[in-house]
Amino acid sequence: MIGVACLNITFAAADGGAGRPEKVPAGPLPAKRGDCCLRRRLPRTYGGLVDAVDLTGIGIVRNLMAMEETLFSKIIARKIPAKLAYEDERYIAIHDISPQAPVHLLVITKKVIATLNDLGAADAELVGGMFLVAAKLMKQMGHSDYRTVFNCGPGAQQTVLHLHLHVLSGRPFTWPPG
Repeated sequence: MIGVACLNITFAAADGGAGRPEKVPAGPLPAKRGDCCLRRRLPRTYGGLVDAVDLTGIGIVRNLMAMEETLFSKIIARKIPAKLAYEDERYIAIHDISPQAPVHLLVITKKVIATLNDLGAADAELVGGMFLVAAKLMKQMGHSDYRTVFNCGPGAQQTVLHLHLHVLSGRPFTWPPG
């Protein structure tokens, strides 16, 4: 178990309007899978959906993500269909459902790591391998010019808190991006 931490949660208004942040004490994290303190401790007065979560404290993101299945975890477990481009024991690569280029793949680690901010030194080889998978797939598809992108956190448009590398090709790219 990890000690007390604080969650900065932004709630999206039910009507789609801007949410408001509120600090919610998390308390000790539960030890068993599926018993997520985040759901238990959200105030019931908000009627909206959780829009973004900023978790502070050592190891908090990693532990919460291990308890909740991400969209990509469900794809890896074949609970949700996806157009598969590649798979091995450490990675899965799928075609993005909202492509930003004619070729837009996502190289996803099977190990659940929420963001780049949650990487440890032991994850260096895993992250490097994501680029090797990207290069292999682009070569197989006949592309030598491509862009790779990590989005880190909601402010950078990371919509799934499960580490993934965007690999885009098939059109000219400009600089700076976005």
